[in-house]
Amino acid sequence: MTTIQEITSILPRLSSEELQSIEQAIHVLYRNRNVNIIYDDVYGIWTDQDQNLASAEAFRFLDEEEELNNNVKS
Repeated sequence: MTTIQEITSILPRLSSEELQSIEQAIHVLYRNRNVNIIYDDVYGIWTDQDQNLASAEAFRFLDEEEELNNNVKS
């Protein structure tokens, strides 16, 4: 098992506080590496990847709603 697989398999067993701590550590690494950060403040960072994932989720929701509306009209 690779290190990434090991980390991924452990994440569901962590508490919310532990996950938040890991997320904070990752955000610090992004800042130090100058990853494409769109927004950075005391609450955390918002990266290109965060933006893309949020957009994909919003469009998925809109597509589901459109499909439901089309099925109702049929």
